Amino acid sequence: IDRSESMTHIMGQVMQAAWALKRSLDVVESSTTVVGFNTYSEVIFETKENAKINAYRNINASGGTDPGNVLQIAKRIFATSTKPSKVLFMLTDGQWEKIDENEQLISDISQSGVVTTLFGFSGAVSYYGNHKFAVAQDVDGPAEMLTIIGKTIANILSKQRLAN
Repeated sequence: IDRSESMTHIMGQVMQAAWALKRSLDVVESSTTVVGFNTYSEVIFETKENAKINAYRNINASGGTDPGNVLQIAKRIFATSTKPSKVLFMLTDGQWEKIDENEQLISDISQSGVVTTLFGFSGAVSYYGNHKFAVAQDVDGPAEMLTIIGKTIANILSKQRLAN
């Protein structure tokens, strides 16, 4: 989750979306870690922690927009995971620092078999592009984002059933 200063005006909405994502994936017993990034990274929900009903977290927005640390964390988590399906969801509102380095990390993660999905708030995907994510879409809020996540997960499960 992008928690840079430019996210201040939508941070509450983004945190509701992150909570809804974590809660939904907890219900289907999926291993899910939620990490925020600005100039630094911060774990918001640990993998084994369940998101409590109607209790999303507030975090402050500040600093720059460098997802490098969080992408390195994700890359390590995915590399050690034995789960058959792996998905990276990222929420952001803008242009990143160190674009080439960070887009290379996204490419590396994608090439390892992880489905990469970017949700852009405030028209981020239309304005700044897809940052090498396999799926990238602008969203107006949590409900629209959850609909897309549901379709993404259904597609993954369908492919798993066909493979078995």
